[in-house]
Amino acid sequence: MRQTSRLRCISWQGNQAVLSCAFIQQNTTLIARCLNIAVWQRMMWQLQYGSFNKCTSLGSHADQPMPVFWTCHLMTILLVSGWQRRRMLSGHHILRDFVAKFSSSKGINPVRAYALAVALAFPVASTADEIRIAGTGNALGTMKLIAKAYNKTYPQNKAVVLESLGSSGGIRAVTKGGVEIGLSSRPLTEKEKQLGLTATEYAQSPTVFAVRMQSKTTAITVNDILAIYSGKFTHWLDGTLVRPVLRQPGEDNNIQIMKLSPEMESSLKRADARPGMPFAITDQDAANKMESIPGSIGVSTLSLIISEKRALRPLILNGVTPTPENARTGRYPMMKPYYFVLPKNPSPAAMQFIDFLHSASGRSLLKRNGHTLP
Repeated sequence: MRQTSRLRCISWQGNQAVLSCAFIQQNTTLIARCLNIAVWQRMMWQLQYGSFNKCTSLGSHADQPMPVFWTCHLMTILLVSGWQRRRMLSGHHILRDFVAKFSSSKGINPVRAYALAVALAFPVASTADEIRIAGTGNALGTMKLIAKAYNKTYPQNKAVVLESLGSSGGIRAVTKGGVEIGLSSRPLTEKEKQLGLTATEYAQSPTVFAVRMQSKTTAITVNDILAIYSGKFTHWLDGTLVRPVLRQPGEDNNIQIMKLSPEMESSLKRADARPGMPFAITDQDAANKMESIPGSIGVSTLSLIISEKRALRPLILNGVTPTPENARTGRYPMMKPYYFVLPKNPSPAAMQFIDFLHSASGRSLLKRNGHTLP
């Protein structure tokens, strides 16, 4: 009798579940067919439109850490669907393993753990109109603050800001009906416009070079940046090794800093070729690495740093402080535009949120979090 091998889709790192990258790659279509549940889709959007695609396109096959919340969804849906395929554990056995681990780590008995998993996977329907918002990571911190204020003003609706998908991921999610509002740091392409999408610029924020707050560095020049990326500037004045946090080629921040000098593109290529350089996939990932790695320097935005209360210091560039006013007048050379992207027929709730964004409350939140308004 032929035995069937099983693909392990869940493993554990301490008490954190890890979703196998191979499991997603081999079963994405079947997952999408089985999991027509809005809450579960929030996780799948991030994997489909955002960081997961960027990860796999770079040749990375790292497993994906999952919070307990999303693991509950996966476990329960596999159980309810009775999903069993060759090379995959049955839903029952996966859920049983999850419940045993979850209940032991959280002090919950197995019966309650099963009930929690089912409750999370099949939430009670809400009468509120949900406005799902996703896209570029640089815009998310401020958008979460605006969504919180909107939800207090209009409790009959609920604005939900999802994790970073990137600009292209947010636009793609709008075209697929995955979100009501996309957030982008670039205008639409002609092809995207042909899909009936519209993009409206709602704010701008300075793009900045930033270091950890523990660093004594407060200012930098474009020549310093060129030397850092090319490997000629290797140590800060206090002797700390310089560790530039890199992003993928073609990423929006890289496109912006390449405009600072004709030599910047070749310097970035040399940095990419250097072994051991920290690499970030999303804007939040870059901020995390800049905060945690001694000697790090990277590119972010003033809006992200302020709205997310990051322990990062935006650097004076060529003698000019990166304030919204200096960027607006052109004294500071880098400004990141933010657009909201809507489908051809946006929902009334989405339009109400856009109106709130342009209201006095919304504009005040934008200004307080490092933006200038068009």
